[in-house]
Amino acid sequence: MSIRLNLPCVPHWLSLPHGVRVYVRPIDTATELAAREIAREQLQSTVNLPLLPGDAFALERAQRKGRAIEALAVASGQIAILAWEGVLSADGDVPEPPTLDSVRRIMAIPAIASAFINLYYQPLDRLKLEGEGCGVAPVGASGAALDIAGVAPETALKTAPVAM
Repeated sequence: MSIRLNLPCVPHWLSLPHGVRVYVRPIDTATELAAREIAREQLQSTVNLPLLPGDAFALERAQRKGRAIEALAVASGQIAILAWEGVLSADGDVPEPPTLDSVRRIMAIPAIASAFINLYYQPLDRLKLEGEGCGVAPVGASGAALDIAGVAPETALKTAPVAM
């Protein structure tokens, strides 16, 4: 098993929805860990609602997961985004510079936050898959699997108990 050392090592552009492009520093261990730590601290400082039973519990769990992903998008964006194109001020007259607050506001747009997380973390995700030896299967999930069972002997079929 082996991995390719092909993480981006220079700043690069990512194209996001709505005509937005962001110029980001390369993702590395320090950037990822810092973003996760900032997101964790942000989530701890927010008020946690009590967990509720049943369907309400599932809804609350989903909301917490959504808040965690948004916090990661904000923290990653605040660390990584060096410049951007296609982002205007609230009145729409002048380009909005990437500041801590403007990054937070743009990551409140679901399509932007989702695309940013997917694209920015994509090199790490590919590296993780390579490291686990789990590349894309050529024909479906089981297309690359080895057949280790073989064919059952005919006597096994005759002596197997029948479940009723």
